[in-house]
Amino acid sequence: MARLMDTGYVYGLNSLKKLTNLSIKNVNKNNYDTYDDGRIVLLTGTKSEGLQEFSPFDCINIGYVVEDTVPR
Repeated sequence: MARLMDTGYVYGLNSLKKLTNLSIKNVNKNNYDTYDDGRIVLLTGTKSEGLQEFSPFDCINIGYVVEDTVPR
């Protein structure tokens, strides 16, 4: 998303620090200069708290991960 914009910021919120670290690793692996210049901000916290300190937002994209198998 950061590469689609000329200006602005992209915020990522993960509930687990492990996922935040993986996100940072993936962004850096793809040589996104936008992470180094501060346009991508990746944080760990609860989704219910949100990111009010960074609002208002122009766009919100919500994603989540589920387990590979369906419980029986």
